[in-house]
Amino acid sequence: MRKILLLTDGSFAAKNAAGIALNIAQKMSADLLVGKLNKVIAPYKQLALAGDQQIQVDQDSSETPGERSIQRPNTSEFKPSVSYIDLTDFDAQKVVQLVIQQDIRLLIKGIKASDDGKIAQEFNIHSVLNRVACPLLLVPDNWKSINFERIVYMADLRYCKFQVLKYLAQLGDSYNASLLVAHISEKGIPDMDKDYARQFFDGVICTNICYSRLLFDHIKEQNLLRATDVLIHGMNTDLLVLVNHHFHFEEIIGRYISHIMPEHVTIPLLVFPC
Repeated sequence: MRKILLLTDGSFAAKNAAGIALNIAQKMSADLLVGKLNKVIAPYKQLALAGDQQIQVDQDSSETPGERSIQRPNTSEFKPSVSYIDLTDFDAQKVVQLVIQQDIRLLIKGIKASDDGKIAQEFNIHSVLNRVACPLLLVPDNWKSINFERIVYMADLRYCKFQVLKYLAQLGDSYNASLLVAHISEKGIPDMDKDYARQFFDGVICTNICYSRLLFDHIKEQNLLRATDVLIHGMNTDLLVLVNHHFHFEEIIGRYISHIMPEHVTIPLLVFPC
């Protein structure tokens, strides 16, 4: 991973996402590019990486003093290069061009966990995701942790993407996280036999993905919302992974990513291009 692009609009959600963006950049030894999508009301405070100083980002006028700041956890860790770019006049196509030109390996954006009734300038992030090769991380504004201990990739095992698993193994290794492949059969085709699914996972997936904490679960629940609830809350998952426009994505998220996270997804969501 070479460079991460954090898209910020000056909201609390953007501030919250900045903590995770910086943490990932440190863990993955990547540089961080902060793109300002619109002008903020409050003074813009850049991220500071010197010593043990606190790191602050855009704030909106609704925030109160003392809200969670972002602090670099260890001065001995990799210190990302942080740069800034004004994207206020950029449409989705220009952002796509920026992602390609800068060789961005991860997009990060904060997202509201619920509708607060505020009207904000909207940016079509799904239009960008449809035209780039890197994944998008959506961080709910009420998410507090900056670490990933349990990662779940939901997919039909027969269509499981090796490039996704290799990316996740690299990310998971940086956090010493478990990586679970949650097999849920796609609608319209017969499910895999349980024993055959295990043999397929051991013989095909594990031989191509060398990751000691790679796990497998054969989920029979066909209601994806109930299955998602169990994976998130029953298994204490920290990061949910889906592939854009695939069956599981559209059943859980809908056809498009909106400005609000679906109420049944309460953790960060990593979406890979299809």
